[in-house]
Amino acid sequence: PRSTLFPYTTLFRSVSAGGASACVTTGQVTGGNGPWKLVAAPTLCQLPAENSAQYQQTGQSLAQLTKISLNLADAGPVTSTMTVAYQGSQAAHDRSVTAVGFDGRFRPAAALGAVEEPGYAYTKVPAGPHGGTLACANVEGSENCVWATPTTVCEITIIDPTGELIGANTAANAVRIRDALEVPA
Repeated sequence: PRSTLFPYTTLFRSVSAGGASACVTTGQVTGGNGPWKLVAAPTLCQLPAENSAQYQQTGQSLAQLTKISLNLADAGPVTSTMTVAYQGSQAAHDRSVTAVGFDGRFRPAAALGAVEEPGYAYTKVPAGPHGGTLACANVEGSENCVWATPTTVCEITIIDPTGELIGANTAANAVRIRDALEVPA
């Protein structure tokens, strides 16, 4: 099985970010009690958002597939969709982060199960101060993390050959990425 984000992230393998990752820096992640909503931050991990029509169309197509999975799992109704891809402008590191997320009313366990890629071993990791559930897996050489709360569901894929964003850093960076993309409603 392939990640639902695989075609989306493949578009970014020819470009990269240079320099250290903002996601790896120390600092306190903001918290709150929710409910939450998803936003597309202008930059993430020192990577600018890619806003071309090609990336938006691909992201929306993948969001539609994921939304079907959520509906089939009876995970709850989707009220809005957010898709965003972040990529650098230099070819040295080949780094990207993509996200496909939803606002709505969800049953977190059902939503998490619907969005996780079949056939891969997801490990639950601390969800951070936003609560809910968060799980990550290595999917075809990239890190795929999924979180779910009663008001948001999001899948992120991280490609980073430097290892700054993935490996031992995956869980902490997933929480930092989540903090940038998920804000109080």
